[in-house]
Amino acid sequence: MNVYDQLKQLQILEQAFTEWKDYRKALTSYIISELPAKSQLAIWGAGRCNDLDLQLLSEHFSTICLLDQDEMAMKEALKQYGLAESNKIQIKVCDFTFIGATVYRQYADLLVTEVRKKGLKTNIHELVDQALCYLHKVEINFDQTQLDLGTKCYEYGVIIGVHSQLISMFDWIWQVILQTLGQQDERVRQKIIQLNEKVVRKFNDAFWQVTKYKAIVGCELSKSNQVGSIQGAIQAIEQIEEEILKGTIKKQQTTYMEWPFNKSQGISYKMQLQVLQINQW
Repeated sequence: MNVYDQLKQLQILEQAFTEWKDYRKALTSYIISELPAKSQLAIWGAGRCNDLDLQLLSEHFSTICLLDQDEMAMKEALKQYGLAESNKIQIKVCDFTFIGATVYRQYADLLVTEVRKKGLKTNIHELVDQALCYLHKVEINFDQTQLDLGTKCYEYGVIIGVHSQLISMFDWIWQVILQTLGQQDERVRQKIIQLNEKVVRKFNDAFWQVTKYKAIVGCELSKSNQVGSIQGAIQAIEQIEEEILKGTIKKQQTTYMEWPFNKSQGISYKMQLQVLQINQW
């Protein structure tokens, strides 16, 4: 099995629905308290909605649109909340980056193939060069894509913990390779950080364009037992501040919650939630 597919399986937390109960309740209540009843809501990167109570949200909002690239996960969410037949909720399969599974599999295959040739004797500098070359091609292709999601399609939008996942697989795969070799190298990670800046910006621009009135954006500020910023999330936070300074959006409120991501491994995140008004010109 490709390294990418193995890592994708690890992203499925079987206990998430149970372990996130209190977080889900708090987050759902917060959204309901900040956004008006009988309005239209879009949930970006909805997935299985383990962190959002779709049943309660469907009682508050007139319609809800779930957007994610994983159609099966969204259908499982509807089934989990007994909403498979609801006419208030629709799902929309949507790729926020145009960097799909094939790109990640090829990236993983390239690195694994090279490592298998010489094992622990693999020249890390040559491997870095190959990884950087591949990521450069990905960047060129990404620069040529247009993320057009429409114009003012949704009255209100929610994005929770999505920015950090947009291209996280590149770094995750690279870290697996480094651990296998017992090596350290920051050059590839720096390239991924640079790519994250572009990916997050394009995604944010499309999101502001498609959201009419207000959004709630949640990003990971920090991870338990880890020093440093969360890639993708930190770019999102910085870019939001830029938009606030430019006047394109207005911050109405900021609050913080703890996300008990994986209790068995003692992993949690401090989440920053911002209520943002999209200014109309």
